[in-house]
Amino acid sequence: MIMDELKLLESGRIFPKRLAPLSEEEIRSGWKERDGRPLVSVCCATFNHAKWIEDAICGFLAQKTDFAFEIIVRDDASIDGTTDIVLDYASRYPNIIRPIVNEFNQYSIGIAPAKAWPLVARGKYIALCEGDDFWIVTDKLQKQCDLMRLNADAVMSVALTHCFIDNGGILQYQQTTTAPEHSLIDFDDLSYRYFHTSTFFIRLDAYSEVIKNYWRKGVFDDTALIACLITLGPFVALSEVVSVYRITGRGVYSSRKLASQLEWAYKIAQYLFDVLPAQYKRNQLVQMYSVSVRLSKLHFHDFNWCQVLLWSTRLAVLFTRRALGLVSRRFRLKIS
Repeated sequence: MIMDELKLLESGRIFPKRLAPLSEEEIRSGWKERDGRPLVSVCCATFNHAKWIEDAICGFLAQKTDFAFEIIVRDDASIDGTTDIVLDYASRYPNIIRPIVNEFNQYSIGIAPAKAWPLVARGKYIALCEGDDFWIVTDKLQKQCDLMRLNADAVMSVALTHCFIDNGGILQYQQTTTAPEHSLIDFDDLSYRYFHTSTFFIRLDAYSEVIKNYWRKGVFDDTALIACLITLGPFVALSEVVSVYRITGRGVYSSRKLASQLEWAYKIAQYLFDVLPAQYKRNQLVQMYSVSVRLSKLHFHDFNWCQVLLWSTRLAVLFTRRALGLVSRRFRLKIS
């Protein structure tokens, strides 16, 4: 991303635009194989996204590939007109779009979209994008698929994202995620890198394994997904901006206040510390420590002394656990 364009985004003088959708015949004309199973399943979870869902769907329908792909839009019982928009596009693209419309909201009873994709996706790979985000390049799927083919050990491809806050329909630029130094990303690289869900292009077998072994109600999100996937193999990065992350303040995470967001992050890190293999626990311990420090400071400024005591105590426990771990490792080294 050139600096001039970033300055224009920051100033609000330019905005990413919705891609123009191709016709169904135009999309399928580039496919080497039209019959049989699709190679990629685009998986879009939506709920009350009537204002934005067309941006997402048009981004999917603008993709130019030499392989077959399907688009699965899972509408979790929207009540704002989202369902009508999804079904309208599905009627116009019957060989590409597969709508799944829930009769009642399943998230409210603990059934998250993450659990649904292994049951309905037919591709070798899945590409994720929620209904309030959207893709802004027409070759996203093709380039990420090519990268995965060239890197057989990789479990996922990621890319860069423009992040915007949506203020009543007006997009306010926040930042653009940065490219890693190397195209292959291992576990250590993830501690200081952020990649948004709208760029995820994942091997379905790896995704299914993670959901089967690690998914738990109330303690699994995109952070947990990344942390679990990287234990199965490296990620391969496409160092190009391919999507827009629209922060609406209505998401499961973005709708929370800062203290609640931090408590959620601590809960996820604690869960991952408990379930991940030993070599991956250290980063989660560091995350728990960092979050505890921030929460202690936050509650101190709010004069919430009970919470200060709670998080200071957790800090002390984490510090002791970390110190004991270092002593234990050094002792083992001396013995060996």
